[in-house]
This record gives sequence, structure tokens and C-alpha cells, in this order.
Amino acid sequence: MQGIRHIGGLLVVTILIWVGMGMVEALTNSQLITSIAVLAAFGSTLSLWLVWGLNTIEQQKLVAQEQSKAKRSGGDDARLALLLALLTDEERRALKQRLLDDLAADGEAVSLADLLDESQSARARRS
Repeated sequence: MQGIRHIGGLLVVTILIWVGMGMVEALTNSQLITSIAVLAAFGSTLSLWLVWGLNTIEQQKLVAQEQSKAKRSGGDDARLALLLALLTDEERRALKQRLLDDLAADGEAVSLADLLDESQSARARRS
């Protein structure tokens, strides 16, 4: 409904532009002024509709990005929460240990787990 109102407003403004051009032609007998008025009316109409079209395209891109972000963030959290709810305490501990082992085996000289432990202990010392 908002789009129809907006297009209706654009049509009214377009009609007013061209009525103004017609009034310029009716009030002046100069071919030069009439030509300038036609060019101004055409340029104004073109600008008006191009800006509307580009804004519409930009809004659609933003809506698509927001929907994409919502799909990525919303679905994974729900699935992860369900998975964790289905795991027993023993399975959670095994999963945690496996993740810690994966952190330790990343091929670096200093494991990520060690770096994490250092940063946590440094943070605890500051507090």
C-alpha cells in the first residue's frame, strides 16, 4: 500500500512538472524558452523517477541482507541449543574434550588452548 501511495505521489509531481512546462509555453511565445522548459521538465522527470528507482533497488538489497543475516544467525542458534539439550552430561564432556583437543592440534608452535589459558589467567590477575 505504501508503494502505491509513493508512485501516486510521483505521478502527481510528474503531472505538475509537465503542466508547468505547458504554462511556460502558453505564456511565452519564444521558441527558445519553450525548448528550455521542455528540457528542464524532461530532466526533472527523469531525475525524479531514477532516484525513486535507485532507492527502491537499494531498499530491496537491504531487506535481502537483513533476511540473510536473520537466517544465518537465527537458525544455527536454535539447532545448537537443541543439540545441546539432547546431549547427556557425559556426551557434553566428551564433546568439550574433543574441541579442546582440536584446539591443541592446530599445527602451531603454541596451541590455541594454551593461549586461551594464558589470556584467562592474565585477565584474572588484572581483576
